[in-house]
Amino acid sequence: MSETVRDWGQFWTPDWIADAMVEYVAAGLGREREFLCLFDPCVGSGSFYEASKRIERERGGRIRFSGVEIDEQVLGEWVKREGGIKVGDFLWEDISASSLEGIVGNPPYVRHHRLSAKVKERGRSLCESIVGKKLDGRAGLHIYFLVYALHLLAKGGRLAFIMPADVCEGKFASDLWEWISYKYRIDSILTFKPEASPFPDVDINPIITFIEHKPAKEKTYYWVECREPGSKHLQRWAGLSFEERGSYSCHELVICPRDLQEGVRFGISKSPLISGNSKTSRYKLKDFARVCRGIATGANEFFLLNSKQVEMLGVGSEYFQRVIRRTKDIVGDEINFETLDVLDRGGIPTFLLSIPKGKERHDLPKNLELYLRHGEFLGLPMRPLLSRRHPWYQGEVRQPPAILFTYLGRRRCRFIRNQAQVVPLTTFLCLYPQDNDWSYTEFVWQLLNHSQTLESLQLVSKSYGGGAIKVEPRSLEELPILDEVIESIIEKQIKYKS
Repeated sequence: MSETVRDWGQFWTPDWIADAMVEYVAAGLGREREFLCLFDPCVGSGSFYEASKRIERERGGRIRFSGVEIDEQVLGEWVKREGGIKVGDFLWEDISASSLEGIVGNPPYVRHHRLSAKVKERGRSLCESIVGKKLDGRAGLHIYFLVYALHLLAKGGRLAFIMPADVCEGKFASDLWEWISYKYRIDSILTFKPEASPFPDVDINPIITFIEHKPAKEKTYYWVECREPGSKHLQRWAGLSFEERGSYSCHELVICPRDLQEGVRFGISKSPLISGNSKTSRYKLKDFARVCRGIATGANEFFLLNSKQVEMLGVGSEYFQRVIRRTKDIVGDEINFETLDVLDRGGIPTFLLSIPKGKERHDLPKNLELYLRHGEFLGLPMRPLLSRRHPWYQGEVRQPPAILFTYLGRRRCRFIRNQAQVVPLTTFLCLYPQDNDWSYTEFVWQLLNHSQTLESLQLVSKSYGGGAIKVEPRSLEELPILDEVIESIIEKQIKYKS
């Protein structure tokens, strides 16, 4: 991904998606009308403009297209012929509230940490004035676009936005969707199977929100999953009435009516089949274990060593902990000393330099002191993380967790028994069962690796491209553990003991 694309958050919308989104908005404005107005807050290369012309030819009548684009370089020659396009920043455009009858867009996906202070302040203040409360500071630029666009949507108008799924999964999601569901009608949320993604080469999980500015009387909305890229059924489905869309049948789309209140509570874009699991659970992972992240060293190339490097350094074992740094270094659901030996023979570091707290520098072995001086010569104490530590070389401390969790990436998410007593880096989460007894740890490990528990991870995770998920420590502690899973594991243990 180029830096320009990263900075502006530009991902071009394919025709089959743009056609469906414009079809939805145009259909809501009435087939009998000869003149429709469509606004795009982030015009880009004109995907929705081109779609509007295709829909115009198919439906008859005329669609007047207007919009805003911040990056003049991406606009095509057609802009010179289309008088309604303005070069500017949508968030600073002075547009009357409830004045736009149809809005369609692919807002820029720029995460909060890449926003300038000026843009973040503008977005947060704008959202607070519209929503009535501050959204969490981790909201990205696309969230600000959505809120402002809804504010400008006319009564009876429709909006279709394609955005990453974090719009429904971030810390801000609960407040955002409670406001939307109170003031607007959430019509449908369209999700995609990884192999059907409109952006197959981008590490996001896209969804499309279909929203109307009407009283939110309906208690349900449609959760839809598109299973094939380039689906022609998607546009046909989008152009139907709400009732007709619920009964539409084809192998390319899975259409499920979903309770609105339940969707807002558990995640508006989550599969209703998954979120239903939480209703039968009285327990969460935090009832069985505590969760924290792995160790951040601040300089892996300095603090991680293999056995040959340890031998060359020539200091005692009390200055090292065994460590695991990558999820791909563990093949199965268990890590043992044999695993570490195999990694070490391959030259992969499995020793973490861990100088005991309170150990004065002048008391350290001479070779270790020389090694620290070498780190200082390399400028390590000036690195962001290490500069906040005093002294810089004394890092975080973790007791070896009984269970590790591979919480991020496209590899299979799994809970790993830590038979080797390693400490993990930040590519893992650490789980410490409430009881240190071996049999209790075994019980918890079996609970967590049960297929239904692994399915429920979708309830507490953020989703990314290619089916990858990410689960933060506090979110993982909220993972539902089903009653039936607990009962089945207890029954197995009883049978085993007898």
